[in-house]
Amino acid sequence: MARDKADPGARLRELQRGFLERTDGEIAELESLYAGETLDRAEALASIERIAHRIAGGGGTFGFPELSTAAEALEQAAGRAQSEGGKTLEDLAPLVVELRRVHDALSPV
Repeated sequence: MARDKADPGARLRELQRGFLERTDGEIAELESLYAGETLDRAEALASIERIAHRIAGGGGTFGFPELSTAAEALEQAAGRAQSEGGKTLEDLAPLVVELRRVHDALSPV
């Protein structure tokens, strides 16, 4: 606790690091989903939308608006792909790549 009193931002940075570590794993899961490592397109799209939603919310909570923006774009595209059809999982690849790029730029918090 003494450390927290000396540096009140230390706890926030610790939480941010934990969030980015968890998000790294979630993005790896997204990468495997859009790469077609699952057999069911509808299930993959629902998972992509759910994971992207979680990342978008966490990004906002932990002060990473650019991560939230990238995740929201993916979440919306996955939602549209579910409701409108037509898009393949591979069509979402550029959005996942962008999410990874933004995340990796933030990682050394």
